[in-house]
This record gives sequence, C-alpha cells and structure tokens, in this order.
Amino acid sequence: MKKIILTVQSTGKKKFRLGINLSDSKNYFVTRKTIVILKLSKDLIIETKTTCGPPLNKGFDLYHADLDKWIKDNDFISKVYGKPIKLEFSFEKINGVIELTFLKKKE
Repeated sequence: MKKIILTVQSTGKKKFRLGINLSDSKNYFVTRKTIVILKLSKDLIIETKTTCGPPLNKGFDLYHADLDKWIKDNDFISKVYGKPIKLEFSFEKINGVIELTFLKKKE
C-alpha cells in the first residue's frame, strides 16, 4: 500500500484545504481537475478534484466545504505559524480514479 502525506493549508479566507507536494502532484495526480475520492471516515467520503498546481511549480490542492469542516472538527489546524499539520493517507488508483483513505495525523 502506498502512503502519501498531505498538508493542511489555509485558503486565506478562514477555510482550510489539503496540499499535495510538488513531486507527488507531478508523479501521481498529473493534471488539474483529477478526480480524488477522500475517505475520511466510514461515514464521510468526499469527491473532489485537484486545483492549482503544475505547471505553476507548486503542488495541487484539494478543497471541499465538507473537507474544511472535517479539518476544523478534528482540530487539524496548526497553532504555530510555519508548522502545518501533516496527515497520512493511503493512496490507490482504481479505474483512473484516485482514492485517498485517512490513516493518521503525523507527529
């Protein structure tokens, strides 16, 4: 099972998203608007798409209103500027659709 680390980032509007590093963006997600299924719990599965990212020399982002709420509800917001919360997910590509399943908060 491949694992991937996503970083909790502020959108700058009191909302939060998940950031994908540049290397993983280029190697696994490849293009904007790639469909990503986020399995955050047994009861919370969100379909979203990659935004921003290559060729802008920054990684893709994942945003959805329910994802923002999940980040806030689980207090995955860093209290220390410049030290973002990192979350570990399993990564699978099934029939061209990327599925990321939440595993744990990285310490």
